[in-house]
Amino acid sequence: MLEMPNQNDISEQVIIKKFQQELVPIFLETHSTWGHGTIRKEDAENILAKGLYANNAPEISTTAAGIENSAEGMKKIMNWPHRNLKYIVAIMIPKSAKMSGGTGLGFFYEHLWKAVSDKDERKLGKWKLPAKYIRGYIDVKNIKLVPNQLFEEKPEMPEPIKHEMGDPRNNIGSSQEVPKDIPQVAKKKEDTPDVW
Repeated sequence: MLEMPNQNDISEQVIIKKFQQELVPIFLETHSTWGHGTIRKEDAENILAKGLYANNAPEISTTAAGIENSAEGMKKIMNWPHRNLKYIVAIMIPKSAKMSGGTGLGFFYEHLWKAVSDKDERKLGKWKLPAKYIRGYIDVKNIKLVPNQLFEEKPEMPEPIKHEMGDPRNNIGSSQEVPKDIPQVAKKKEDTPDVW
């Protein structure tokens, strides 16, 4: 016996298709796309004009979540994971952008962020991702993409920051004392290793 689809499933599929059609401009083969949710429309509009501010580390993954042009990606936008926000700023980073070497914990686009000067009238954080990387914002309620006139599809890219890799013990913060005698696992049965 053939089961009829649930009416809610049909309407969700229609909404997903509408989102995919409207959001074509934020999914380019040449870019990775990230989303940053905001509570108010005014906040999203300010990000388009001024850039995205951040207090923590200047890296995308602490400020935004990756999004993709799939049914699951559209559901993520419709039900934003952080507080179900209804204005999602679309950040697009060219895949050609070189990543900065991380601290052993990951790799970042930290070189794309700018330190916020004391003269910045908004002073909402320590770092700012320039508006040229902001494609626009998604008005979830109205299934609409509001484009950013300052977005640059092929922006001039700064050189990545070079980090010393090597021994990960050297990559802990410089203010911390790093123990030099780290216990090792015994190689032979008669050895007596430190307990850890």
